[in-house]
Amino acid sequence: LFGDLFGFGRQSARQRGDDLRLGISMTLEEALSGVERTVSIQRHFPCDPCAGTGAKPGTEPAMCSTCRGQGQVVVNRGFISMTTTCPKCQGIGRIIRYPCRSCRGSGLEEKTDRVTIKVPAGISDGMKLRLTGRGQAGPPGAEPGDLYVVCSVEDHPRFERHGPELLGELNIPMVLACLGGEIDYETLDGSEPVTLAPGTQPGEIVRIRGHGMPHLDRRPGRGDLHLRVAVTIPTDLTDRQRELLTSFE
Repeated sequence: LFGDLFGFGRQSARQRGDDLRLGISMTLEEALSGVERTVSIQRHFPCDPCAGTGAKPGTEPAMCSTCRGQGQVVVNRGFISMTTTCPKCQGIGRIIRYPCRSCRGSGLEEKTDRVTIKVPAGISDGMKLRLTGRGQAGPPGAEPGDLYVVCSVEDHPRFERHGPELLGELNIPMVLACLGGEIDYETLDGSEPVTLAPGTQPGEIVRIRGHGMPHLDRRPGRGDLHLRVAVTIPTDLTDRQRELLTSFE
C-alpha cells in the first residue's frame, strides 16, 4: 500500500501469461486406478519468426524513454507520489518501432498443443489439477500461465461415493438372511465373498474393508465398501412353503 502511494520499494513485475481451464470426465473405475489422458488445446506460444520479441526480425524493441524500461511511472499529486502503469508502453517497458509481420507486434502466435494429463488414483468429482506453464504465453520475458484441469467423475449405477468410502446395496434371499452364510459380491475390484451372520436384518450394513477409494492425503491404503442389506421376499410360495412359514408364528 505505501509503495503504491509513495513510490518506494516497488519495481515493475512482468505480467505472466493467462491461465487456461479444461474439463475432463472419467468413470468411477478410472478414478479408482488413476487415468492418463492426452488432449489437444489451442494456446499462445512465443512467435517463431521474432522469437517472441514482437519486433520485425533483424530489429530489436527499444527501451521506453518515458519509464526507462520499468513499465511504471511516478505521478506526483501534491505531496503524494503515486506509481502507475506507463501510458506510453502500457507497462511493457519497451517500444516496438517495427512490428513483426507474423504476430503484428504481439510476440505471440496460436498453436495446437498436445497435453498429457495424469490423473492420480482416488481423484474426486470437482477436483482441480494444475499443469504449471501449460497456459498462455506471456509478454517477452514473462512466465507462461498454468493449465487448470477440472475433473468430473461420473455417477456409478451401483455405488455412492462419500470421500474414500463407497456405499452399495447387497440383495440377499430370505433364507440366507435367516440362516446366515456366504455370498459373492461384485466390487470394483472383482468378486469378493461376504459372510452374513444368522438373523441378518434388512437395512444392516456389512463392511468390506479396503474396497473403497484410495486416499488422496498421502495415507496408504483405501477406504471401505459399505453394503446395505436388502432382503428379497419370495412372492410365489408353494403350499408346503406356506405351511413351514406359518409354523414360525
